[in-house]
Amino acid sequence: AIIADYLVKMGRNVLWITSGNAYQSWLDAKSLLDDRALFFPAWDIEPYEHRLPDEAAVFTRLDCYRRAKSHESKVIVAEAKALLYPVFPPNTLRDFSMTLRVGDTISPEKLMARLTASGYTREELVEFLGSTSQRGDVLDVFTPAYHDPVRIEFFGDEIESIRLFSAENQRSKETLERVEILPANEWLKPFWSTADGSPDSIRAGLRKDLARKIPRAKLDEIIARMAI
Repeated sequence: AIIADYLVKMGRNVLWITSGNAYQSWLDAKSLLDDRALFFPAWDIEPYEHRLPDEAAVFTRLDCYRRAKSHESKVIVAEAKALLYPVFPPNTLRDFSMTLRVGDTISPEKLMARLTASGYTREELVEFLGSTSQRGDVLDVFTPAYHDPVRIEFFGDEIESIRLFSAENQRSKETLERVEILPANEWLKPFWSTADGSPDSIRAGLRKDLARKIPRAKLDEIIARMAI
């Protein structure tokens, strides 16, 4: 933690992969760096295990993605297992996140469609992370960016107010001028989707990815030799 503290304060970004308890290492780093120490937990499942990971770990990882975007130097603490699964490329996080402000114009129906495309589950009442609901001109969403759900009130298609509220009693807690909404999970379809898996599709994908890095004649030779 002391070395990470030194490097971060020198302006470096640090990825600290621990061999022991990553959470305790994060607490040690946080005691020195406060909010500049981020925790990136592992999913609590093994590869090919047929269940979803614990939602708390997923939302902590999503919040880490969000906070890692800042230009301020920081340390991200993780164990090796946390990196076994693909992580969001910056463009995917950007495409499935949104920032809304009071006065912005967007219809509640269009916003709901964007939320469901970003992995949110539509419910009658928002009580847990990753859920959203709509009642007339009021749209609620519980995004990993906040500890409380967000209530967005519309006047027609204009955002009239944004507030945090309690998931337990549904009462308003704090008024906001803007809100950042992250994806609800790490397995969005566009991120995980791949080509059709055929040899021609794989070759075409490789050719596109490598075209700017390898001379065409050499690239044609490499692909011709591939056993696909």
